[in-house]
Amino acid sequence: MTGVPKIFLAITLMTIRIPSAGSLKDRRHVVKSLIDLLRKRLNVSVSDLGPDNTWDLAYIAVASVTSSAKEAESLLDAVERSVLSAEAKNGFEIINFDREVEYYGQIKG
Repeated sequence: MTGVPKIFLAITLMTIRIPSAGSLKDRRHVVKSLIDLLRKRLNVSVSDLGPDNTWDLAYIAVASVTSSAKEAESLLDAVERSVLSAEAKNGFEIINFDREVEYYGQIKG
């Protein structure tokens, strides 16, 4: 079948440290602010992956589907820039920032 778009999955997994968090409520506030920023600014899927009951650490996953590798890389660049600009303002430190683009070929109809 011609004309069926290719599928690329852009994924980021970041680890952030929240040194100012003295409670789970503090952690939730920082994480929610970051998640809301990324969703609003970039229209991506974002999830807090834990760890549960840890105040000063968070794993955040970001994902999006695109139709080209270039678009996926550009989106991940924008995610990284947004997180870096939010880092000082929102009271967290980036410990690790992994990113990957996966190609899934074409969906057969």
